[in-house]
Amino acid sequence: EGGSTPVQMRDRLMYTPVGKFDTFPRSYYVDVVKGDAEEYVKLEEFGDRLLAFKQRTLYIINISNPSPVNWYLEGTYKFKGVPNQACVTKTDFGVVWANSEGAYIFDGSNIRNLTQNKIEDAIWQSFADQSDMMVGYDPKKDQIIVVESATVVSSTDTI
Repeated sequence: EGGSTPVQMRDRLMYTPVGKFDTFPRSYYVDVVKGDAEEYVKLEEFGDRLLAFKQRTLYIINISNPSPVNWYLEGTYKFKGVPNQACVTKTDFGVVWANSEGAYIFDGSNIRNLTQNKIEDAIWQSFADQSDMMVGYDPKKDQIIVVESATVVSSTDTI
């Protein structure tokens, strides 16, 4: 009836023209990598970088140029992806995320492993090997919070 069928493009990042929210022209896209069998889980920006998280891989795209044709893939980081979007949070100091390999921060130029030499790999992996893990940030205490598994409680439930 005149409607169109949505098309899934799991390897494509779509963007909008300036000032035209929720408008995605077919020509406004970036294909970072094609056919890697992973889907995008979460996008986050910090400074002039776009962090594109897939399940196993993180892509950092330099978006410093105002013209999207001059955006470029700055880095590909295997084993830095996330199982779900709740594993990523933004702080004043950078983007923080966690997966079964560790907890990390991207400060605008570098990725640092926050668990390295602080938590034994075997202990971290037994804790963080959950698909429903979550990461949060407490700005008052300047602490990153990693929750192994979270259950959503509705407002009608008693705690």
